[in-house]
Amino acid sequence: MYRRRANFVDVTGGFTRRSLVALSGVYKKLQVWGGEVHTWLEASLAPQAADYLESNPLWLMTPVRRYYGMMTTMGFRTDWTPFTYTKTQIGRLLEYEQFAGGRYFRYGSVLETDPKMRGMDCTTFPMALFDVSCDVLSNAGPNLAVALGAGTAGNHEVVSRATLLANLFGLNESKEFTGKPKEGLYLIWNGGHIFLYRGNAAHSTYGIHEFTGSGSDGTEWKAVKETSIVNQTFRNVSHWARKLPARYEPQVINTTDSLCQGVPTAESQVSIGTPPGAGAGAGGAPASRPSTVAVTCTR
Repeated sequence: MYRRRANFVDVTGGFTRRSLVALSGVYKKLQVWGGEVHTWLEASLAPQAADYLESNPLWLMTPVRRYYGMMTTMGFRTDWTPFTYTKTQIGRLLEYEQFAGGRYFRYGSVLETDPKMRGMDCTTFPMALFDVSCDVLSNAGPNLAVALGAGTAGNHEVVSRATLLANLFGLNESKEFTGKPKEGLYLIWNGGHIFLYRGNAAHSTYGIHEFTGSGSDGTEWKAVKETSIVNQTFRNVSHWARKLPARYEPQVINTTDSLCQGVPTAESQVSIGTPPGAGAGAGGAPASRPSTVAVTCTR
């Protein structure tokens, strides 16, 4: 071990959020993510002065690699460090504020330090994508819909898989188009899953976007998955759908993989009308006289 005093962060007066911004720059410089760095405190009369006092060193766990991409489904899917599936109800969110060009993964108020948990579940996926937070311990679907500002007018409580296919996607049980899929962005959930649907008639794309995976420890993942509505497998259970405000639509990007051929040109006459009501699974410085106190990190 050797000490590199150049990686210096001033924490005079205590460690604040401003200190975290500076420390983020140190982590980026060291390129140690989800690992340990040697850290100690220094006290001196001036920053990095020749005459200083040092604390005993300790190992500090650094956060996992930040997310640097665009806040879109495409950005999430193509991140060069793939997201893991963290298991239901323990998905991670992204910090609202960027640090050194990226966003940290967090679990509650703590920054994530375990690389196996650098990811999401089905519930935290839309929460992270749209920068919202809500109580997901119960009624995750309705609570998330409210947090996203989903209106009640023009939305419908979908009571079965067949009704979901017919009223929202214009499909019969054989996945044949009998009407036109709905335009716009919808949050859809059932008793165990939450996902997004984006209908874009201008590009003839109608995609399902979700975060699913397998494995109990993040070793297996499917990250952000996109499928066409004709290829999606919908559970034969009750579903609920709420249309989201148009401002969120640009963040949900359909690709050519979701191109639907043979969609009727006539607008379907069925409407989507009353709000839902069912839940879904989830988802310092030491007190002393010195005028300057620093925390220093090295590999």
